[in-house]
Amino acid sequence: MFSQIVNPDVVIVLDDTLLECADATAGLKEGGWLLINSHLGPDAFASGVRFRVAAVDATRIATDVGLVVAGSVIVNTAMLGAFARATGLVSLEDVRRSISAKYSAALAQKNFEAARMTYELTLMAKAGSSSCSTTVCQATTNCAVAEDRDPAKLK
Repeated sequence: MFSQIVNPDVVIVLDDTLLECADATAGLKEGGWLLINSHLGPDAFASGVRFRVAAVDATRIATDVGLVVAGSVIVNTAMLGAFARATGLVSLEDVRRSISAKYSAALAQKNFEAARMTYELTLMAKAGSSSCSTTVCQATTNCAVAEDRDPAKLK
């Protein structure tokens, strides 16, 4: 992997197996965000780290909404939801508008549904935590323990 960005504020990993073969967090700023597409929660990646970690199973969500092209699951737009949820730099409405401007109505609907579900299901851990408290934070500032959430209810 090569990037001209040496000290990113956010690193988005679209496939968690990449973490086995490359140091995606090299140079990630202290307190920055590592966003991971994984069926594992952020606790699997967050022990003793200097940055914040969020994880979501964008592959399952993208598959569920039909974002599969030639047998490949497309997770990039789904991960926009995780980016919005974790960083707060853009709103879910910003994501919707951007997707709608790029795709046809039918394709925009699928992509936004994936982003919305990912937004709702993103799990976050605290920086430097060796025993992370993982929560699913909803848009309303109410938080529920991850085990209490039913992904099927988000559809």
